[in-house]
Amino acid sequence: AHFVFFPGKKKSAPRKRKKSGFLYKMKEGLNKLKYKVLNTPEIEQKVLEATSNESWGASGTLMNEIAEASHNREDVQIIWTVINKRLDPSSVGKWRHAYKAMILIEHLCKHGSERCVDIARD
Repeated sequence: AHFVFFPGKKKSAPRKRKKSGFLYKMKEGLNKLKYKVLNTPEIEQKVLEATSNESWGASGTLMNEIAEASHNREDVQIIWTVINKRLDPSSVGKWRHAYKAMILIEHLCKHGSERCVDIARD
């Protein structure tokens, strides 16, 4: 953002979005309901949250929980299925999904199971 300086006026920084707003809470509640109805596994929910299109990054706790789950053979398949969906080139306009998926891949290679490194190489 460009700031224009006018004598006698203060520069104002761009406004940041808050996580605690009414719409955020409503969206969060609808997502939880959707996951419950669709019987989405907990690890898939975590990966979807970590690679969401929101403007803030995933928490370290969430990333570590996903890395810990990567030691389970079934969970690692779910994790990488979601990551591959997020990296799909047909998701035009969802650059944050791809960016956050790459951040998650880096975290999994550093802190996850050896299988994550092998899958990332392929």
